[in-house]
Amino acid sequence: MIGQKEILNNVDFWISQDAVPRFMIISGDAGSGRTTLSKEIAKKMRAYIIDCELSVEAVREAVKNCYKCSGNTVYLFRNADKMSSAAKNAMLKITEEPPRQAHFIATVQNPENMLETLRSRATNIQMAPYTDEELDIYYHDYTNKKNPLIREISDTPGMMEQLEKVDVEDLLDFCNTVIDNIQQVTGVNAFKIVQKIKLKEDGAGYDPELFFHCIKWRLLHKVVHEEHSQKDKEIWSRMLKVTCKYYQEFNYTGVKKDSTLDMWILAMRDC
Repeated sequence: MIGQKEILNNVDFWISQDAVPRFMIISGDAGSGRTTLSKEIAKKMRAYIIDCELSVEAVREAVKNCYKCSGNTVYLFRNADKMSSAAKNAMLKITEEPPRQAHFIATVQNPENMLETLRSRATNIQMAPYTDEELDIYYHDYTNKKNPLIREISDTPGMMEQLEKVDVEDLLDFCNTVIDNIQQVTGVNAFKIVQKIKLKEDGAGYDPELFFHCIKWRLLHKVVHEEHSQKDKEIWSRMLKVTCKYYQEFNYTGVKKDSTLDMWILAMRDC
């Protein structure tokens, strides 16, 4: 695994003390390696890992079976932000009566999406930012190395994997078009300008998280690296702040992505 050395050192210490937490919440951006870290923890524990669904029935089944474990077992719930309130409540049982040989890991983008009771009873692990050296290693060792832009834009290994699946130049051109025109077009056309974004699981277009990440990157590049008037830089700085705010809101449980996108557009036009 690339990076996360402090977290992995903590895991080694827990194992040496026979004190691995029974319930862990691992939080971090999409592509930050939460699942990879979960599997690395299970590997270090020499535990069998069970990849669980997020439905309330699946959680109840895992809770029921975990007390029968005859060896170290890790129950992994990926992207637990998407769990219903009922499913999250079903997890409370294992925090009240921890099983002897079972461990639960929930990965989330935003820990605020988990019940406060669960957060207070869990060992909360925040993915650490990756250094340039770590990202360089990942780019050279684990990608096809066809486009240096992928490394320049990415701040996580998962982001590189996502960018390899799209036409990066086309995506950045689209982001530039949005930035340059969102304040210029009429109100109705402003909402049409982002039609290339995929808002439904089975829809076409760019992933919203990938789009927001590239918008942030382009705005930051304009502010820091490009020669423009001070007035333009101030506008783009405000746009960057707005984009960071709504990108975070996209990761809240139950948020309507189309409505959030509309609010982002309106906020960008006010910058």
